[in-house]
Amino acid sequence: MSCYEFLTLFIVMMIIIKYKFYFMIKKSEYYLIGLIALTMMSCSKTVSDPGLTVVKITYEANIKPLISLRCTPCHLPPDGFKTYFNSYQAAKSYGDEMIRRIQLPRTDTMAMPYKFPALVNTEIQKFIQWKTDGYLEK
Repeated sequence: MSCYEFLTLFIVMMIIIKYKFYFMIKKSEYYLIGLIALTMMSCSKTVSDPGLTVVKITYEANIKPLISLRCTPCHLPPDGFKTYFNSYQAAKSYGDEMIRRIQLPRTDTMAMPYKFPALVNTEIQKFIQWKTDGYLEK
């Protein structure tokens, strides 16, 4: 019997007992609630799904397309006139600063992208996850 089947059976039994012995259960309702909570906590466990794969954010697959889309023309050659982010090494070396500046309020003069719409939260989260994953290239 699985933990959840046991929990369901336990709750059903407690409901039956409560209605059958209503006058006796009144005093011990706090114990009942505690017992149910403990049972539920003992049932919680981490289930690993063998079919579940964690996707890592990489420069080539995720960050380079974002830079091409959102940091053009300023940070990509031939029209760029700022620090270029057209290579993995360049983007990685400025990774922390990019993350800091794309999260700044639009009123801040250091906010990026400058004079263009701000990145949406999902785009910002990709940069943050790229850092968390260790600035992977491929």
